[in-house]
Amino acid sequence: MAYESELSKRLADISGLVLSCMHMGLEEKTHDNRKYYQDNWTVTVEYKGKSYTSKYYSGIGNRKLLREIQKEGNRYYNRIYGEFKTEKEACQDEWLKLIPPTLADVMYCLLSDGRCCEGTFENFCDELGYDSDSRKALGVYLACQETRNAMINVLGRELFEELSQLEH
Repeated sequence: MAYESELSKRLADISGLVLSCMHMGLEEKTHDNRKYYQDNWTVTVEYKGKSYTSKYYSGIGNRKLLREIQKEGNRYYNRIYGEFKTEKEACQDEWLKLIPPTLADVMYCLLSDGRCCEGTFENFCDELGYDSDSRKALGVYLACQETRNAMINVLGRELFEELSQLEH
């Protein structure tokens, strides 16, 4: 039996909480001089006539390999056609099947963003390793506050607080 988080179980019990997703494309990113690909999404959470739309990102590790495809190093091999492709080509040619994010994954992300800015800006920076004299850090903090306010508006404070406490 597959693992189901506390958050997933609770979300399944909430009637009318709906997620819609639109894939916005594959993007090449670089972190610590290492290239990787991510899927960009626009997600909307709706509940009781209110909604919140946000960007959401997932790594291509969330995609599913077609049965005839196997990963070999940093390339993908099609056992039927005897053909190799790069990660980007494998994604573009749908050798790696796109899997939309789940309601639990999106909610966990939004709830976490909303929870991390409950205290002061200085506490936020201390907790997450930001420099409190950074404009970039302030921008992230304000974006998290915006997400928090939007999620409280959609869910109500009580449900927001309850869901924010659940593990995923």
